[in-house]
Amino acid sequence: MKKFLFTACAIGALAAATPALAGPEYRFSGTFLPSTGTSFSELLGGGSFDGSYSLAGSAFPTSGIGYFDSFSLNLRDSTGAILLTLTQGVGTAGGYINTGYASIYGGTTLLFSDATSDYLQLVVPTGFGGTGAVLANGYSYAQIAPQNQAIIGSGVISVPEPAAWGLMLGGFGAMGMALRSRRTRVRVAYA
Repeated sequence: MKKFLFTACAIGALAAATPALAGPEYRFSGTFLPSTGTSFSELLGGGSFDGSYSLAGSAFPTSGIGYFDSFSLNLRDSTGAILLTLTQGVGTAGGYINTGYASIYGGTTLLFSDATSDYLQLVVPTGFGGTGAVLANGYSYAQIAPQNQAIIGSGVISVPEPAAWGLMLGGFGAMGMALRSRRTRVRVAYA
């Protein structure tokens, strides 16, 4: 029974660590510049965006085009309510990183699209390594249907702390050690 519990804990820890072994998951968030009106893009004015993505490769591309393995993002209004969610599952097209427009946009382009006319484009500095600020230069924006755009005022991309994974795996290891060291001996006494 103890071996079964230890094996189950080890399998659980390995399954939980699998996303970490597949490569880092980048998280991003930011705000849109204020605007007024009732169109969808104007509803995003003063709102925000947040989400995460993982890369198809293990490193952030420094030249050419790289693709997202998956992504999920929310576009929110100024009250924080979600107006639109864009997602891409593993193995589907829809998002990429392109360094080819650096002379036009002033940096590397990250495009998150769900294969419709809805997308979020973030421009990051040339030589971007995966974490840092989004350039608020007018080329970072969200587009909802043709001609409805909201300009990004600020944004940041980061990688979650690996200490969280270490703490979780350490906890599983400690639990396994505790289960292994707790040996109960049954003694039978005959009268």
